[in-house]
Amino acid sequence: MSREEILEMKPGRELDVLVAQKIFDNCVCGYSTDITAAWQVVEKMRTMEDSEGNHLLCCLEIYSDYDFCWEVRWSYAELSIHNDGHKTHSSGCFDEFPEAICKAALLTKLV
Repeated sequence: MSREEILEMKPGRELDVLVAQKIFDNCVCGYSTDITAAWQVVEKMRTMEDSEGNHLLCCLEIYSDYDFCWEVRWSYAELSIHNDGHKTHSSGCFDEFPEAICKAALLTKLV
């Protein structure tokens, strides 16, 4: 699945299934529409590892402009196989936090 395909997905069952499969390897829990479930995604992102067991991310930042725009930014850890010189990556801007965090989680694994 490409970056564009992930970003074009609508919140709901299809996005939840993808997050459950790629991020959690477990049940579908409404990650993209339920703020409580979305916080589970945040906690999982903080502990994600690359294929060699190194922490995947060194920085995870959540921004809101208080006008219903949520953006998640991250950088890959120095020891991660995805390290790209501490470049900042972004989910883009979304109306709802659960959608932004779910798409960011999938994009971190896309590299």
